[in-house]
Amino acid sequence: PDYRGDIWSGCCVIDYNNTSGFFDSSTPSESRIVSLFTYHTFSGMTGDSVLAYYSTDHGMTFKKHGFVIDNENFTYGPEFRDPKVRFLDDYGLWLMAIGGYNGEIRLFTSPNLKKNITFI
Repeated sequence: PDYRGDIWSGCCVIDYNNTSGFFDSSTPSESRIVSLFTYHTFSGMTGDSVLAYYSTDHGMTFKKHGFVIDNENFTYGPEFRDPKVRFLDDYGLWLMAIGGYNGEIRLFTSPNLKKNITFI
């Protein structure tokens, strides 16, 4: 957590092929961990967003990348939380499912987990 909010639930994935670009060739593929999670602001007025951190040392430490999906002003609705991610080999894309109000699920795709994230 920081001065603006808390880290809530999410997931970690191993980016074996470095599609995110967070890693260099010195990082073993099994150490390329990306964590995506709900970031809840203390004010609760802007909507929860998704942040990414990454680890190059088997998850012992993480470096902050920043926001990857901003739900400011509830663009994607209230109760935007719990990102779950997997890589779709056949499409060369990451798929992210995010829970929401009344059990709604929002789906996003991205080639790299940090930009070009598309709501589908």
